[in-house]
Amino acid sequence: EMVPVAEENAEPVSSGTVLASAADDFTAAALVEGLVANTRYRYHFVDQATGSKSSVGETRTAGGSPTSLRILVSSCSSIWSGALATYSEMAKQEDVNLVIHVGDYIYDYVDKDEAERVPSAIEDSEAADASEYNIEAVDSIAQGGSSLLGWRRVHSLHLLDPNLRAARQKHPFLVLWDNHDLGHDFESEDYDWNRVAQAKQAFREWVPNRRLRLSGETEVYQTLSYGGLADIIAIDILTHRNEYGSKNIMNEAQWDWFGTELAASAGRGTRWRLIPNQNMFVPWTSKGMAGVVATHLFTWMLFLLLGIAALCVFWPYLRVYICCQKRCACCPGLWSVRRQTGHSPVPTQLPQLPPKGEGSSNELTLQGVSPVVSPFEETKVDSEVERPGPTSRTTCCGCRLFYRICCCTFCVFIYIAVSVGIFTIFGLVEDVSDSEAGGLDDTSWDGYSSERVRFLDLIKSGAVQNTMVLSGDAHIGWAADLTSTASRDGRPSEGLGVEFGSNSISRGNVDEQIGSFLTDLILPWVGPLLQACNQHWVAVDYTQHGFGLLDINYERIQVTQYWVDFRSIDKTVTTATPLRMTAGQNRWDEL
Repeated sequence: EMVPVAEENAEPVSSGTVLASAADDFTAAALVEGLVANTRYRYHFVDQATGSKSSVGETRTAGGSPTSLRILVSSCSSIWSGALATYSEMAKQEDVNLVIHVGDYIYDYVDKDEAERVPSAIEDSEAADASEYNIEAVDSIAQGGSSLLGWRRVHSLHLLDPNLRAARQKHPFLVLWDNHDLGHDFESEDYDWNRVAQAKQAFREWVPNRRLRLSGETEVYQTLSYGGLADIIAIDILTHRNEYGSKNIMNEAQWDWFGTELAASAGRGTRWRLIPNQNMFVPWTSKGMAGVVATHLFTWMLFLLLGIAALCVFWPYLRVYICCQKRCACCPGLWSVRRQTGHSPVPTQLPQLPPKGEGSSNELTLQGVSPVVSPFEETKVDSEVERPGPTSRTTCCGCRLFYRICCCTFCVFIYIAVSVGIFTIFGLVEDVSDSEAGGLDDTSWDGYSSERVRFLDLIKSGAVQNTMVLSGDAHIGWAADLTSTASRDGRPSEGLGVEFGSNSISRGNVDEQIGSFLTDLILPWVGPLLQACNQHWVAVDYTQHGFGLLDINYERIQVTQYWVDFRSIDKTVTTATPLRMTAGQNRWDEL
């Protein structure tokens, strides 16, 4: 039964009967006709055999002519890595039109570095190898041990999380599958097609997707329209990669469909186009980092040279204020200063008293010592007098400090000089290498540069405005201007659109992969270097988990990233600085 949320004590607008059978793992889905566009409804299921009722869920229809939209974006939710607390925060969001999950909705294996919520039956399974708990380990606790039962079990384990159930109960979902949902990255055709088919069947049964479940189709790419405000054109860049031996990220059938949908949306005058896909679209590269590092090191080398020169020039004057005043052969500066003032230096040898009985008690024998002249007396000394030599090989404290500074600085200078040479050589090698060298993830669009150019050509040739690509898979969060090649000379001048990638819900990020200590030590250095190599990026976060909120109207899209510390007791929630894309600008606004 379905009831409009806005109407008190309303009668059901639709009701019917659906069959839940073993063929669909006793999951049920209903196609409800005759609903009003852009309207919120409540619904529930009743078991005819027992009369028991399900919890009351809510959903919202697409279409209509809304003047604003609120869309949540999420990715990479592994039950094994920790509580899916982010979903709980998503469920608390009000007036949401749609939740878009761009892939890795479930995880087919457990990374032992993140094995925080692993049922003991799986953890103790003989099929769990030394490195990870794979789908075979899950199969071993399912009756019959087939992959289909294993995939179903993984879906049910994820949905047992109360946070995910709360979000599914509150909002409508559009979910794309990715490599962990199907158990393969499709980079080659050498894989178990039957096993992937079983994964797809379990996905169709457990994940709400109108095209898969109710239309009997096998594709997840589709279009949702929200009047003149926005079209959501979701593409699938996973399951048709490299078909027929060619290097492609989508097959020709989907490319034709995508081009038609993109042109039709622009032709209708729709203000915004949101394009969910599974992987990072813009370049993410370390190419050029060698040159960036060399430039920074060369700059520091010049500073060191200037510092050494300044120290040599001003040291004689500085030493007067920091030295212990002990005479030293290394201190010409101090002696010259004292000559100019007209004072004699204070001798470092004191007169020795003769032994008892060897001289007059009223006489003092000075052996090898010049007459003592008080530095406070205005007694002139002969300017031609030679400088007394040192009476000890011990170097004074000031000169020892000077030597140490010079030696350390010289060692650092040599180290930086060698580093500059090495990085400069690497930079020259990169400059003459393939254009995609240094790509950090060749399974994303970085590994399909010609396909990325084809995508952007569709935008250029159709004069398509106001495009936002929504992505996941990388676990980090980022926002970037669309471009076909990495920019190291500022943001791209040509506005083609933007990309937003939300942080993972729970799957390990940089700090989980290498540890918090190394992250705190390395990230402050590596992060700016990567940013210098990828200046089309306007924001990036490497450690948080959460979801993105898109607040859309005809003037702009404002994106707010919600970060959820799902490991804390109180599940602390913070928000990043909102990002904005103004209509007609085709790039992120300046922060």
